[in-house]
Amino acid sequence: MDYEIVELPGRTIAGITCRASNNSPEEGAVIGQLWQRFMGEGLDRSIPDTQVTPYGCFALYYNYDFSDMSYDLLIGCQTGANAAPEGMERVEIPAARFAKFAIRGGDCVKSVQDVWAAIWADEELIAQRAFTVDFEAYLPGEDMSCADIDIFVALKPTTESKPSKESENAKNMTDTTTPSVEPKGTVVAYLPERFADWEAGLACAELNRPNTGYQVRTMSTDGTARHSIGGLTVTPDLAADALPDDTRMLILVGGETWPDGSNDAVLPLIAACVARDIPVAALCGACTFLANHGYLDECDHTGNARYEFDQMAPAYRGHEHFHSVPAIDGGAFITATGAAGVEFAVLAMARLGVEPWGGADVWSGAFKRGLFVEE
Repeated sequence: MDYEIVELPGRTIAGITCRASNNSPEEGAVIGQLWQRFMGEGLDRSIPDTQVTPYGCFALYYNYDFSDMSYDLLIGCQTGANAAPEGMERVEIPAARFAKFAIRGGDCVKSVQDVWAAIWADEELIAQRAFTVDFEAYLPGEDMSCADIDIFVALKPTTESKPSKESENAKNMTDTTTPSVEPKGTVVAYLPERFADWEAGLACAELNRPNTGYQVRTMSTDGTARHSIGGLTVTPDLAADALPDDTRMLILVGGETWPDGSNDAVLPLIAACVARDIPVAALCGACTFLANHGYLDECDHTGNARYEFDQMAPAYRGHEHFHSVPAIDGGAFITATGAAGVEFAVLAMARLGVEPWGGADVWSGAFKRGLFVEE
């Protein structure tokens, strides 16, 4: 969608407010009710020192929260007064660069919805957004249902050296740039034969991003290829004879062959991690493997099910420390069920001091929801 870049002076808007969310099915109704109240009660007439040129009224979007895609909405008029009337709020729109979208005639509600959908879908524009105060400005007219409207989306200053956190959250969904980062070490992902390819994928992908400083390297017992349950073939970087000196975490990926003894070569590496205070992060069948070798007897942990430990880990003695949760950080060991790839990734990143785009809540919410942005 076409837009122009404009520089606007600051202005002050007073009006009534509500909280809305892009994720809520009631979003349209909430916005409609606020408009109905503002127009139906003639609240524009109660705002002192209003300025109606060039715009008669405004709708402001601000205080964005990406954890639930919510925002504050204010509908009101520009004012020169120093205070808002009782029951209203006063918001400053700072002087800034804006992307201006012009709507001329037609169905007001649908046109505004279509423009905002296009704005949220434009990745290039998202990378430029400041997420301070965006607004709709309505030109004076008799019929608001077919009003002429300008939509202004706040942009980062062209000389800004440090982008706003909110704009980085959105941009980093697809960011593939490679910044200069101090190396922090290696994350080793051990793969059994018939490994569960869905379980650790998110954790490895986020930890291996260029901006984290970590490098993910795969390992098998003898360094030969391993095949996933989903039919993928991986040629590992390492054999299970020793850990790299800069290892910062050992991930034991779940799979179907943990009970058969074919992965016992990893036991000395687990012992080495415990001795060196390197966290071991396990999923699914790897948790049962740890349980059977006594590693979970004294720490908080989880696994696929209590009965699985009872049936497949006869040496297990840690029943009182079992928690029926998707994932848990028990100190030396992070454990997760085979259905908790998102929760596992959040704990693994937290342990290594890695913050995903948008923060843990926004990141995990996107993958649990299945949408980066709900429109």
